Amino acid sequence: MDLSFIRRAFRFELKDIIRIAAASVIAVVEFILLCTRYPEACAGIVMFLILIIPTFKVSGRFRFVCDLIFPFYCGLFIMYYFQLGCLYGHPMTEALSSFWGYLLIQNRVFYEIIFVYVVYFVFRLLMMSPKVAMIATPVPFLLIALINYYVFQFRGHELVFLDFFSVGTAANVMGSYSYPLFVPIVFMVLPYVLFIMPFINMEMEKSKVHAAVREAVFAAVSALCVFLSMLSAKSWFADGNHIFREWGDMMSVANGYYMSFVQSIKAVIITPPDGYSADALNNYLNEQGYGKVEPLASSGDTANIIVIMNESYSDLSIYEDITGKTKNPDPYWDSLKENTIHGYAMSSVFGGNTANSEFEFLTGLSMANLPTGSIAYHSYIKDNMYSAVRALNDSGYDSLVMHPYFKDGWNRLEVYPRLGFRKMMFIDDFKFTNDDLICGKVTDRCAYENMLSILDEHDKSSDTKTFTYMITIQNHGGYYFDDYEPDTYSTVFDEYNNKCYNTFMTLTNESDKALEMLLTELKKKDEKYVVLVFGDHQPELALTDASDFMAGGRAWVVPYIIWTNFDMTEEQMNGLKPKGGVTSFNYLAGDVMRAAGFELNSYFASIESVREELPSISSSGYYLKDGSARSRESGLPDGVAGDRMRYYMYLQYNILFDDNNSSLFTNYVYN
Repeated sequence: MDLSFIRRAFRFELKDIIRIAAASVIAVVEFILLCTRYPEACAGIVMFLILIIPTFKVSGRFRFVCDLIFPFYCGLFIMYYFQLGCLYGHPMTEALSSFWGYLLIQNRVFYEIIFVYVVYFVFRLLMMSPKVAMIATPVPFLLIALINYYVFQFRGHELVFLDFFSVGTAANVMGSYSYPLFVPIVFMVLPYVLFIMPFINMEMEKSKVHAAVREAVFAAVSALCVFLSMLSAKSWFADGNHIFREWGDMMSVANGYYMSFVQSIKAVIITPPDGYSADALNNYLNEQGYGKVEPLASSGDTANIIVIMNESYSDLSIYEDITGKTKNPDPYWDSLKENTIHGYAMSSVFGGNTANSEFEFLTGLSMANLPTGSIAYHSYIKDNMYSAVRALNDSGYDSLVMHPYFKDGWNRLEVYPRLGFRKMMFIDDFKFTNDDLICGKVTDRCAYENMLSILDEHDKSSDTKTFTYMITIQNHGGYYFDDYEPDTYSTVFDEYNNKCYNTFMTLTNESDKALEMLLTELKKKDEKYVVLVFGDHQPELALTDASDFMAGGRAWVVPYIIWTNFDMTEEQMNGLKPKGGVTSFNYLAGDVMRAAGFELNSYFASIESVREELPSISSSGYYLKDGSARSRESGLPDGVAGDRMRYYMYLQYNILFDDNNSSLFTNYVYN
């Protein structure tokens, strides 16, 4: 029997001994660091080491077999090690016994792996040999994973495609951060080194196929893989079970990081609405009688305005079919009747992406007219633009935004001045002690006390009315804390989810007590105040299924109130009640202005005209005035409702993506 091929494969010249020894050292280090927590990762390391020992030789006529095996093998490596590295130390992975099991249960491996095929066959098209393509293919995935890891460390949510357009801003702050190396090296770099070592040493004969034929085949295969990758992403998010989520680590947790990253590319693809032109927009404005924007008019003394976007504030009683009947966490909220409007609004986000809720409220525009997965603050507010802030500034108000958290989140430092805020306060500007923290975050009560103090100081030194916009942080997820014992509201879940649910409900109760304190203090003031409080989105808890995310689904519903410390007229009260019982954030600025005693100017009046036909518009869809819910994929409704929605789309496109040159803003000066 001829055993020469074994001698050729298992040769031990000096260079082979050095290679195997180096790989063994790396493998031992990896094994020690991974064995207790991720034994399946160790199994992969052992397999890589075994494959390093022989020297593989592939004849020219069998190179095609490599093209069948290599991208699949490479894809499994990338999907496991690089994504595990991105999620190492996160609550989700800490609770898992098998990361492979998690990937397989989600059934996402075979959706994401096609992206690896695309890269591999593009490299083959570029005339790389199978072994060089195999070495090169993980590199772009490794680089994206490394960048994503550090981006998450710095800002608390993951890398999206549009972040590459902000590379200049990122470069300005890179020196302010530290760069931990343990996770990137252990989970990404060293496994990659072991993974490629067998291919570096591989001997491969030249292909027997003519170059032109080979290139034609790889061009066709590459094109097919690109098509399949687009189909994969579309089908993953179109099945009703998966929603693009950007906040925190949800890109990796919910859909897989690479799938989510590909989906985020859609946010840069902006096309004008059908029939759009600046002339078409201006013709509509002229026909409807909407002239250029003027300061808000009023017939009497207007009120100071406080708007509180309360982090994750929600009415979870809508899930009683799951949780059972629970005690009420916000009795004070429910007790408010006098000079109070209660309503529900449809949020465009769930479990995160707070900035999109801010965008809708402050601008009167809607995420329904922007790509799924986009973040308006990151991507679209590049210049000064009109907003509720500017409308009130123009009417003589002092504007202040307050957020008891870090200033570098959601690009707020750049966006707020562009929207017109004259003063900003972040966590370093708040007065608080450790007693004012709950689960490591500033309490609503402390935030409101700071706000009251600011307003008192303002009243002593100025007669100017105020617009104060507060974004709270107390109720921000996650909701599992080892050192925090919440009250018991439900016990229907497992231990982990019970604690998360009960923590959120306990925090909601704390918010309710803080609101009572705030409104009690405002009742004592002689100055008139209007207060709007609304939740930005629901929390991420074990309550929803796919049906809850359909158009009009309950996952999007959040409560709001408009309260005044003075008597509203019956006409005001009736005018502010949400039509059909539900509205959306893009309309609430107009409501609070009217509650304060203003008449809407042409900009907000034109948006209010959309509301007459479409009482609620959000990323999930819209409500018609007959109460029916439609997804935005269903297209524009017929008749007047369709005309109003078309105008709204034209207006938003003109403001964000054209020259903002509608007749509304003729000669408008952005102070």
